[in-house]
Amino acid sequence: ESIPITDNIQIRKLTDKELLSSYRIGSYSDTYELFVVSSATHILELKNYIIPNSPMFSWCALEHKEAYPLEIIDKWFAAFRIVTHIESGYGQILSFPDGWGIRKGNLIDVHGDKIFKFNYKYVTNKMWNNDTPLVTTAELKPVFELYNFFLNNTSNSLNIAIRRLNLAYLRESDEDAIIDLVIAIEALVTDHDHGEITYKVSTRTAFILSTLPDYPYTIAETQNAIKKLYAFRS
Repeated sequence: ESIPITDNIQIRKLTDKELLSSYRIGSYSDTYELFVVSSATHILELKNYIIPNSPMFSWCALEHKEAYPLEIIDKWFAAFRIVTHIESGYGQILSFPDGWGIRKGNLIDVHGDKIFKFNYKYVTNKMWNNDTPLVTTAELKPVFELYNFFLNNTSNSLNIAIRRLNLAYLRESDEDAIIDLVIAIEALVTDHDHGEITYKVSTRTAFILSTLPDYPYTIAETQNAIKKLYAFRS
């Protein structure tokens, strides 16, 4: 039903009433978009979150996705994608008022906004009908560890890599995804170096990967692969 990640963040199963109540959030131009969003089973829940008092949002702050901590949410999906290799995402950002709000019949008061942080092929190819992959609690443990590392690390290079990794999963074109991933690798291993970038990226990446247990390729094989990817990116 729920698994804690930090003191204020957890993964929680959506209730039927929450799903019904969130149906009206966001104006979806395509019925299939709504089908994708309504196929969600769980939410990443930030408890006791307070939206900063900004004149930009005024009284309708809860209806603006920009008012929410998207970076914290996106870091979760990066950690989840890296560890599980499962294509996932989110199409709504919701807030459940704590101790206030107006009930609408048998529904609860929900605010929020739509957001396209899932691959659009789920709309165009009707892939929401596919079987939902099962992730066990044990498999989530390394996801939680990586997510906590992301939350506690403010490196600009790491943030660029996380953003590019997430973009790669949202691309409908493999070519665009490859470009995003190479930019992510470059951000992690170059630190704004100049000259011989291809050599530095391929050598440093190959060395790092060679330290992983059970890594199946030699340093030379990895170097050659990275050089080809970098040439494609260029």
